[in-house]
Amino acid sequence: NKLIELSIEDHILYYLNLGVSKNDAVKTVAKERKIAKNDVYKIAIEIKSTTEPETYKNGVYIVF
Repeated sequence: NKLIELSIEDHILYYLNLGVSKNDAVKTVAKERKIAKNDVYKIAIEIKSTTEPETYKNGVYIVF
């Protein structure tokens, strides 16, 4: 899975860019990386809760 090569933040942002909710993105990232949801959530709460492009890592959308 190429997504695992991304940082955890970028992995979360990938799913947010697809329109997945933050909670579902956290669950999916944790499952794919086989790590605790709490660890992923700590990173996710640093990401602004908005759909504005600047939220997504300087406006960069990750596409695979």
